[in-house]
Amino acid sequence: MVKKRYIPAAIVAVLGIVVSFALFQGVRIIEHTSDEKAFRRSASEQITAVEKSITAELVALKSIVGFYQGSSYVDRSEFKSFLNAFVVEGKAFQALGWVPQIAHEQRLEYEAKAREDGLAEFYIREHDDNGKMVPALQREKYYPVYYVEPRVGNEEALGFDLGSNLIRLAALEKARDTNTIVASAPVKLVQLKKDNTGVLIFAPIYKTGVVLETVAQRREHIKGFALGVIRVSGLVTGGQSLRETKDLHSAQDLDIYVYDTGVPEYEQLLYILDSQNRQPTESAPRLSMKDAHAGFHVDYEVNIGGRKWELVARPRDPDTVTGMTFSAFLTLTLALSVTAVLSIHIVLIARRAEHVEDLVALRTQELSEASQNAQDREERIRAVLETAADGIITIDTSGIVETFNREAEHIFGRSAANVIGQNVKCLMPEPFRSDHDGYLSRYKQRGHSDAVNINRELNGLRSDGTIFPIELTISEMHVGGKIMFTGVVRDITERKENDRIKREFISTVSHELRTPLTSIKGALGLLMAGVSGDLPKRMQEMLNIAHNNCDRLVRLINDILDIEKIAAGKMEFRMETLDLVEVLRQALDANKAYGENLNISMKLDSCPDEALILGDHDRLQQVMANLLSNAAKFSPSGGEVLIRCIRTGGGANSGYRVEVIDHGSGIPDEFRDQLFKRFAQVDTSDIRQKGGTGLGLSICRAIIDYHKGEIDFISKAGEGSTFFFEVPQWTSAQMKDQYVSETPTSPLRRILVCEDEPDIAAFMQLLLERENYAVDIAYDAQDARDHLAKHEYAAMTVDIALPGEDGLSLIRSLRDHKETRDLPIIVVSAHADDGQRQLNGYGFGVLDWLEKPIDQNRLRENLRRAISLSNNDKPRILHIEDDPDVARIVSRLAEDVGNVTSAGSLKEAMKHLEQDHFDLVILDLMLPDGDGESIMPMLNRKDGSMIPVIVFSAKDAHHSPSANIHAALVKSNTSNEDLLNIIRSTIDQAEEYEAQGYGGA
Repeated sequence: MVKKRYIPAAIVAVLGIVVSFALFQGVRIIEHTSDEKAFRRSASEQITAVEKSITAELVALKSIVGFYQGSSYVDRSEFKSFLNAFVVEGKAFQALGWVPQIAHEQRLEYEAKAREDGLAEFYIREHDDNGKMVPALQREKYYPVYYVEPRVGNEEALGFDLGSNLIRLAALEKARDTNTIVASAPVKLVQLKKDNTGVLIFAPIYKTGVVLETVAQRREHIKGFALGVIRVSGLVTGGQSLRETKDLHSAQDLDIYVYDTGVPEYEQLLYILDSQNRQPTESAPRLSMKDAHAGFHVDYEVNIGGRKWELVARPRDPDTVTGMTFSAFLTLTLALSVTAVLSIHIVLIARRAEHVEDLVALRTQELSEASQNAQDREERIRAVLETAADGIITIDTSGIVETFNREAEHIFGRSAANVIGQNVKCLMPEPFRSDHDGYLSRYKQRGHSDAVNINRELNGLRSDGTIFPIELTISEMHVGGKIMFTGVVRDITERKENDRIKREFISTVSHELRTPLTSIKGALGLLMAGVSGDLPKRMQEMLNIAHNNCDRLVRLINDILDIEKIAAGKMEFRMETLDLVEVLRQALDANKAYGENLNISMKLDSCPDEALILGDHDRLQQVMANLLSNAAKFSPSGGEVLIRCIRTGGGANSGYRVEVIDHGSGIPDEFRDQLFKRFAQVDTSDIRQKGGTGLGLSICRAIIDYHKGEIDFISKAGEGSTFFFEVPQWTSAQMKDQYVSETPTSPLRRILVCEDEPDIAAFMQLLLERENYAVDIAYDAQDARDHLAKHEYAAMTVDIALPGEDGLSLIRSLRDHKETRDLPIIVVSAHADDGQRQLNGYGFGVLDWLEKPIDQNRLRENLRRAISLSNNDKPRILHIEDDPDVARIVSRLAEDVGNVTSAGSLKEAMKHLEQDHFDLVILDLMLPDGDGESIMPMLNRKDGSMIPVIVFSAKDAHHSPSANIHAALVKSNTSNEDLLNIIRSTIDQAEEYEAQGYGGA
């Protein structure tokens, strides 16, 4: 009896032990494999980072060689100025120098020249047998260190003849004969106390304009060598230890060994890059290259000046990869524990067999109690559902309602008794009612639904037929093997009403602020433009101040309104090709007066000659205004704000970085993560007093994000801040993608572009098509004549430097023919000035001469002038505007473009439309007797065409794409020039449309 009782327990124990050790081995193998993969991945990442650091340093040396080869003569000061960009304490270069090849007969001349340069004790020298510097023995050729930077710490190197040492001479001669950069064997740099292993790198420099195909030719024409004395540790780490270089290593638990494979084994180890996880007093063990390859490691070979270096990464603690893991030990422990527990449990069951009846009775009692508990829990859940603040509805996969809580009854105005058992679509109006069955059908087919676990806004249907907005969240649940859906419903009628009230308030505020500002700004602009004659200088200064402060007030209003547009995703952009440098110059001019009022000077520090990008001019000006005003506010009185533009990246990743630098108090570190959020302001007494809404930087980030760029800042307390943004460089593909959708579909005024450069021709075509012209391209003079024979053109652009027959000859020949004698011609060329001088006095009637790069605005204006030469009738313009000041400003502004009739209300405008014919309507959307858009049906002419419309309002236009609104301008945010240009271009388009015969129904 006793033995039989323990047999099941023994079987369980044996099987449990076997399974436990099997699990232990399995987990151990899996984790070791994972650890090995992780180690190899991390090691490869770190070695790749080290290789990039080495490549970057060698590129710097090649740049120096290029500098020297590109100059006929480099004196000591030029050499020093250029090398200041590379010789930086803590970097790889210990010294950089120039080593000429000097014949014996030139020795005295070079020594005298060096002394004239300020090196009073300079002479060509070498080490004697005791290591002391002595004058060099007579040789046919000398290779002294003639220039060296930095001079401090390297004085003894000046004049040292590198040819006096066989090892250095061998490297020199190899570089000379192969015309390649050659590195020497490792040496110890006496200037350093630790990490002093280094190499000398020689780059040959030859006479210019000679043939270097053979070794003899290279030896004959060698001038000298660029010398780089490189510290290995700096080359590998960029001047930092592993503990300081966190961004170089993705993992912190490995060491990197650097070996030179071309030297004896005991000299091969050059440097050890310690793991970040080592203690400050702990270092990696010194290993031979053979020992470093033992065990887990990752190696990589790098070529430096013809020498092969090998980088080997090893785990700091080999046990992390090969030792026993905690998970395997824990698995074994738990498995054995379970085995023991099961064995003991079986023994106990066997011993208590006689108490089976008691246990069954006890279990029956426990089940009864559990059933009661389940019932209590169900009642508690039902109570929670009934008292929830949101409506909760459960349905099955057929859409039948199974539960409908009290708040749901309140929301839909229906009792649970009338809804339960019905399809849930009875609570939905169309089209949601018809769509619902489709959702359930797709769920049954695919086993999942895109509507689950997503907040959605749709409409609900109350029992009285009222349709109201709701927010619905659906979740899936499994109850007793059955799939069900729970919908949480919230009535958002009040929220929607609040949103509507907020939009109307913002619209009203926009109108009430922007309308008077438009009058003020427009009147000031006309006065400054000389509409009332010449003004006294002091009055002109006062007008400038008023105009600038009007712009500041406009920016403040725009910040508040723009932040709402950002939130609604409705911020508008007009992307075009821009010269970023010109944008910065304009920003400097626009904000300089603001800085002067604070006794802050602003300066454009350094920029490339040209930086083409695809951007919105006004939005970028908005960014610069925010950055410059902030920099000025937080700079000390008498300080300076600098603007820089730097080219970044290369190839497809090319771009430009704009920096705005101040020397103020800086930004605290604890505020870094908050600065670009809405209403963010640094909460310190010396900064809060500067004022501001705290919206500017948030808007800047949204604008730069739209330009596919990034914005950030660098700041150190007490040392000022540098705010910067980066945007990608312009490419022709970007412009094509941007403007292809804006090309008109109807025939337009035709322009002939005669340009042999395909990229420039494509650029001009896209630019002019965006201005609603049809464009043909001719790539030479004969091609242009062929186009002119087939089509009639309103104007033509000509490049002077055409292949075959030049542009001037083409112009002469066109003026000799009756058909093209009066054709307006605009010269667009890099040689426009020369061409203009050649044609002076010949009467060939060139409309204008434009230099490349092309001034887009000037080209647009000339084409409009060319097309309007034959049309002298002034168009009639109806301006619907209730503010008399704005009406007077627009009337005065557009008097040269057309005859303006003003209407102060919808009723008055309708009267004018019934009585007169108009060519253009300028419309304010907020009028005293209704919404301006309601007048659109009145703009149909008798022939079926529509009068073109320019919306000029403080409120945004919400119109369909088919509406005849040609432009939507925002009051106070549109300059006099912009408004006038839009009026002109809209009239030109309308006249062209009619001329082509598209005005009818």
